[in-house]
This record gives sequence, C-alpha cells and structure tokens, in this order.
Amino acid sequence: MMPRPGWRILVSSLVMSVLAVGAALAPAPASAPAPGPATLAVAAVPSHSDPVARASPPRWPLTRALLDEPGRLRIRALLVRHLRASPPGSVVQGVVWAYDSQALTSALVRTARSGVRVRVLVGGISCGEPAFVRLRRTLRPPSYAGCVRGSARGGAVFDGAEANLHQKSWTFSRVGRARWVSVVTTANATEVAERHQYNDAYEVVGHRELYRRLGQVFEQQARDRAVAHPFRHYEVGRGVAVTFLPWNSPGQADPVVERIRGLPGASTTILVAQSNWQDQRGVAIARALVGQRRAGATVRVLASQPLGRGVRAVLRAGGIPVSNTWWGPHRYSHLKFMAVRYATPAGPRSRVWTGSENWWSPSRGHDELVLRVDGGPAFAAYQRIFRIVRSA
Repeated sequence: MMPRPGWRILVSSLVMSVLAVGAALAPAPASAPAPGPATLAVAAVPSHSDPVARASPPRWPLTRALLDEPGRLRIRALLVRHLRASPPGSVVQGVVWAYDSQALTSALVRTARSGVRVRVLVGGISCGEPAFVRLRRTLRPPSYAGCVRGSARGGAVFDGAEANLHQKSWTFSRVGRARWVSVVTTANATEVAERHQYNDAYEVVGHRELYRRLGQVFEQQARDRAVAHPFRHYEVGRGVAVTFLPWNSPGQADPVVERIRGLPGASTTILVAQSNWQDQRGVAIARALVGQRRAGATVRVLASQPLGRGVRAVLRAGGIPVSNTWWGPHRYSHLKFMAVRYATPAGPRSRVWTGSENWWSPSRGHDELVLRVDGGPAFAAYQRIFRIVRSA
C-alpha cells in the first residue's frame, strides 16, 4: 500500500535521518515521579565547540546520546562498526520505516555471511527500493529481511487513516565483548537521513531487560498481524522505560499530553524538538505545554516542518519561543525529543523521551517506539543537542 498524499509530502520533504544519542505491563504513567536511585551512566555529547563532538563513534559501544548532522554519517558509521564487531552466532535486528542504503545493505550482508543472524524489517514505503530488494534476495535463513505493509502490530488502518511501521531501532546481542546493545534513533536507513537531516540516536549497552522487550515486540512485528492490545509501556529498570505504539483505540488518553501534564510546572525546564507537529492532536499537545508555561515552567521549542498553523498559533499565544529548524529540503531537523528537568522534595530530577513518534494524529496508529531515560547526564546531553541544532 502506498502512502496517502500527506505521507507523500513527508517522503519527499522529511523522510530520514540517522543519529545516535548516546516489567510489568502497564499504561504509560500520567505523572512524572522521581526516578529510582539507580539510573544509567550516560556519556554526554561534547559541546558544540569541542572537535570530539564531530569525531567518529568510538570502536566499542557506550551508553550515550549521539547527534548526527547532515553529511556526517555518524549513525551509519556506528551501525557498520557494530556489525563488523558482531561475532558469529550473535543476533542483529533492525526496524526502520524507510530504507534505501546500499552501504548498509553491503554491511548487513557481510555480517550475515560471517555467521551472524541478521533480521531486518522495513515499512511498506521501501518494499521496492533496490537496496532493500538486494538485501531481501541475498540474505539466507536464519537471516531475513521483511517488508511490513501497514502497521505491523495494529493493522493497515487506524481511525480512518493509513497506518505504518514507523519505528527506528537496532539491537545487537553482542558487539565485541559487550552484550545487549540497543540503539533507538530518529534516523531511517536512507540517503536523505544521512545527507540532509539532523538526527539523534540513544545507545544503551548492557541493559538486558530493554534488549529483551525490544526483541519481544520485534517478534510480534515480524508476524505482521494485528494484536489485541498493541500499546505497551514497560519500566525496564535503571531509570529506563520504553513505550510501543499503536494505541489500543482512538479514545485512549494521549500519553504525550499525560506526560506533559504530569510535570510539576514551577521550576521545570522543558526542551522540545519535533519534526512533524500538526492537526488536532498536535494542538492538544501544544496546549499542554502552554499550561505548563503558565504554571511557571520554562518551555523552549525547536520546530521543523511540517508545523501546523494551529500548533504555531497556540505556542505563540502562550508565549513559548519557537526556533525554526527547517532550512529547506536539503537541511533540516528530524529530531523528536522532549527533555525535562524539574524539582522534587528529594532534589532535582531529569528525564528525556526520544524515538520515532511524530506529534500528529496518524502516529496513534503507527508502530512507534519511544525511549525514556532518567537522570541529569541524559538531560545534559539533549540540552547540548538542543543548543547545537538551534544555533546551526
């Protein structure tokens, strides 16, 4: 199924980016409770002036946030290095909406031929792309490449709109001596992502429960059949949580709105970067942010395109500064994060949410992935990313 006209616009204008920024089942929490004492140790992204910020990824995996900038190819370099370091008998699994990277296809094929099980799922938009066709024809069992038409876990249509597999993530059972490496990113495996977009990736190393939950959902996605309750939120420990869409129904409370409303307001800092923020859902999210500003929060926004008129009007009327991060079809932000810092009786707390979800109504029906990481280092990394992109 080809995308609706609205999706065609996205395909031509904001399709892809790559960037590494680096268990009980329950509904997404409505509030922002203080995270537990044990959180991930995060290597923050260096400052904009530091040349290390533009260096290639380190040889061995590291829990950290990574910013990719147009033409820097940092996310592709990260993935290719991990593929080369994956030992025989290990497992690599990737999920992306759009895929046209011949370089990544070559790396995946080489890795599979070395004895690694390689499994890749892509959205229906890429079924006929030459790079994906080559990958699909070349991989041999137990490796495979699959094309998902519609939403893998929620069907082809949601609330009257076309649904898609829109998640972007990669997992590696082993990279060198490291185990359970998970990369959640905004970047598709495309030239557009590599050449024209700002993307982020968050890499988490040695977190078995996060790796396990991503693998569980991958198995559902590979079956490409609707499940009864596709929305899942898992608190996986060490200050990390993961949320999988689509929603269970159109009437479900919006987890993004609930997330924002659950913040304390006064003395809170909220940094937002979005690349597709529009329609009635987008307006509701904007109003929630304005509510926090009126309660005393400092709110700052980086907005790429499309940005709906209604969303822009609500933010402007609410006194929230919006910085443009769309400089044309060959240079723009594809980031989708919210970083917050707030006060509690026990002291300051911080959280970052990043992943594939756009802030508009069709995302409710897509397979999306949102990673939450708690702690000051994660906030500091995304605060730096915010400043770098704002000043680009």
